[in-house]
Amino acid sequence: MKFDADEVKALYKKSWADHAPGPAVVLESEEGQRVRHEKLAEIRRDDAPSVSVLDLGCGLGALYDTLKRRWPGTMIRYHGVDIVEEFIDYAGKMHKDAQFSCVNVFDQEFNHEFDYTIISGVFNNSIIDGEFLRKAVSWSFERSRIGIGFDFISSYANFVDERMSYFDPVDLLRWVIESLSRKVRLEHHFFRVNTAIFVYR
Repeated sequence: MKFDADEVKALYKKSWADHAPGPAVVLESEEGQRVRHEKLAEIRRDDAPSVSVLDLGCGLGALYDTLKRRWPGTMIRYHGVDIVEEFIDYAGKMHKDAQFSCVNVFDQEFNHEFDYTIISGVFNNSIIDGEFLRKAVSWSFERSRIGIGFDFISSYANFVDERMSYFDPVDLLRWVIESLSRKVRLEHHFFRVNTAIFVYR
């Protein structure tokens, strides 16, 4: 299935109209979003006074708040990107010290590099498939100087919600090791069926 940006935008624009603002806008519970962001904040492997972070599919920019709290004393050069204009407008108003762009990085020129790229919640919806996940992860790793972290829903689940996408963590881990880097860490079921993979150079 080919990634359809218009379909994704329509889904989240409707969600914005129904739920704005808050985690429900990006189809997440408050607890789920908090736990996922806390886990992905563990990506950091350096003690530099300043780090740059790309938040791919940033939604309302809530990850930035978690990073500032988890990385005290660090100057965080945060750049959030999303394809939903309403998300970016709101995120920019709420986070004046961060940078946000409304852009489809796969169709438009976005030639920036970052220390870390984080992708949270992007792969959870049923309209996202494995081809898009691999494309997004590969694209992110190419532009990250230190590493990337992303979460997804494991196929090792006791239930199936047709609104969600499930991915085999063993297959993904093998693909990451063979295609990107052997320096990886997998956190399986860190929150219910949520799983995270960290990939480093």
